[in-house]
Amino acid sequence: MTAESFKKTFLPYHKKLYLIACRILHNQQDAEDAVQESYIKLWNQRDKTVEIIDTEAFAVVTLRNVCLDKLKSVRQKFDQPDENQADNALLDTQIENSEQMSVVLKIIETLPEYQRIVVQMKHFDDLSFNEIAQATGLTEVNIRVLLSRARKNIKEKYLQYE
Repeated sequence: MTAESFKKTFLPYHKKLYLIACRILHNQQDAEDAVQESYIKLWNQRDKTVEIIDTEAFAVVTLRNVCLDKLKSVRQKFDQPDENQADNALLDTQIENSEQMSVVLKIIETLPEYQRIVVQMKHFDDLSFNEIAQATGLTEVNIRVLLSRARKNIKEKYLQYE
């Protein structure tokens, strides 16, 4: 994969990756670092990415793994016996939230195509119903129905996971 094709393939996901990293790490600086590390990992694996069909999902999974590694390394620092228990509880909550987010991301990947697209555009790209309608050619009513069904599917599958 050339540098130009890499840019065309993966740079459009930058905003989405950043938003996901912010949700997992709860820190803008760490999120920026995680996205940067993800791009480095993707670049180092660029020869393998030619075989990948869904490059967006691959980029999201790579980012998720980088974020989880960051949380684990932070946790190891806080696992010293002299550390404050409140900090450990907060970190445990962050790790639990990141694990829950990874489950939700996996569930979203299994949704029917239009439900997945609408959820991603609404929640990850922060687009309005009107913007989604313009991008997809669907009506706002259809988008609301798809979003409602997608949320219901996500909730049901998440409850089954637990």
